Amino acid sequence: MKNTILRFGLYGALTICTLFLLEWYAAQGLSYSTKELIGYLSMLVALSFIYVGVKHYRGRYNGGVLSFKKGLVIGLGISLITALAFALLDVLYVTVLNPGFMEDY
Repeated sequence: MKNTILRFGLYGALTICTLFLLEWYAAQGLSYSTKELIGYLSMLVALSFIYVGVKHYRGRYNGGVLSFKKGLVIGLGISLITALAFALLDVLYVTVLNPGFMEDY
């Protein structure tokens, strides 16, 4: 279970960080409302790894059966890793990459 959480959590973290940096670099001329929509779509794509991870664990290790508790633990673990990676990237963005973001926003 730990390997599945770590694997799919890192996939989600890599996805959300890549999409964030790609959006920051490529969409500099867009309004904040458009960037907000792109950000929410990126989160949706990255957090879809929760579904994929739970399905992977159910099919590979449990023979197609999964209790609600195990599914919840796996989903929360994957989302926690993804959220922590995005939070670290957000702190890096606001302090180093774009320190004037808060005033601009």
